[in-house]
Amino acid sequence: MILPRRLRSATATVLAAAMFLAAMPVGHVRAEMVGTDRIIEHRNLEARRAEISAFLARQDVRERLAALGVAPDEAQIRVDSLTDAEVLQLAQDIEDLPAGQDQGYTLVVILLLVIILVLLI
Repeated sequence: MILPRRLRSATATVLAAAMFLAAMPVGHVRAEMVGTDRIIEHRNLEARRAEISAFLARQDVRERLAALGVAPDEAQIRVDSLTDAEVLQLAQDIEDLPAGQDQGYTLVVILLLVIILVLLI
């Protein structure tokens, strides 16, 4: 059976377009094994982000942020946009903070000890 000229032309156009699209280069995808260290690092990073969020959720921290003119929600948005390295650094800085506020008493005690030692010598 002979196909009408229009149908042959349409079929040829569709086949030519399909062949053209099939011949286009496709990006290559690499699949790798994910090591345990990368999974642990990812979980550690998630835990650090959770620690920072918990720190920001504390009432005293919220009050201090408000006193400094920073909205707590804005601070949380900024924390969410931190890079992985910044999250790790911030979490380390929070861990290094003293547990209680000494309000400068340590400095006063050290100065008094220095003054007493200078007077004794």
